Amino acid sequence: MLNNHDDREPLDVIEKLMWFLYMQVHWSLLHLVESQAPNEKALNCLCDALILFNEELMTHCASVRPLVTRIDNDFISTIRSSVYEEVFTLTAEHDQLDQQQRAELLHKKRTLLSQYCVTFHHGVFPIRDATFVLQYYSKY
Repeated sequence: MLNNHDDREPLDVIEKLMWFLYMQVHWSLLHLVESQAPNEKALNCLCDALILFNEELMTHCASVRPLVTRIDNDFISTIRSSVYEEVFTLTAEHDQLDQQQRAELLHKKRTLLSQYCVTFHHGVFPIRDATFVLQYYSKY
């Protein structure tokens, strides 16, 4: 079994495993993007992948440098708008939901928002972009 504390495992096996995992995540994300289906799981998966492959990965092993994902401002804006649409907007259907359905919807939105906020904790997005969350969270 591979773990972070076992130095006996060959580094080439670990590197190939990380490369395979990286490619699998990107392949899955490609299919999610192509389907264009609104799905909170897609954003959760993306946040998990960004946390896994952020700059901190290089501090553990320099050979995994090609796996590190670098994020540009356009990508940050796209994620921010997706979070805004999924979490902070109310649709016309919201008024037609009963109390239990509203509670379930609110739980999904909170889960999505918490996953997005975890990316700030892990340094994936700049902390100044967290003001977006605070701005709308206080209104919502």
